[in-house]
Amino acid sequence: MHITTALNTYKGYEEFLVIVILWTPILSIVGTVWLGTAYQITNDFMIIKIGPITHSVIPISEIHQINRSYSLMSSPALSLTRLEIKYSKSYILISPEAEEEFLTLIKSINPQILINITH
Repeated sequence: MHITTALNTYKGYEEFLVIVILWTPILSIVGTVWLGTAYQITNDFMIIKIGPITHSVIPISEIHQINRSYSLMSSPALSLTRLEIKYSKSYILISPEAEEEFLTLIKSINPQILINITH
């Protein structure tokens, strides 16, 4: 009886260890993305970071339009209420936490940006 109980306990420990080994990296990546997505505005650039990785560096002078978007496309945006940043010949979807402050700051650097974010 004691041997069966010991084997069942060991088997449960193996399963637990497999779950921990598989889920720890996945949860770490998701946590880094969730808690580490940031949009930084400098005098010349909008820098998009996901955790320790710089995803994009966009010259603010090349941004020509910002629109409201509810697109489900993959992007460095943690919300489905997003901003579509159109620049040069491309675009990116973001969702800054302080949206109005973000728009005010970016527009103060490049007043030529057309902003269309009707709700």
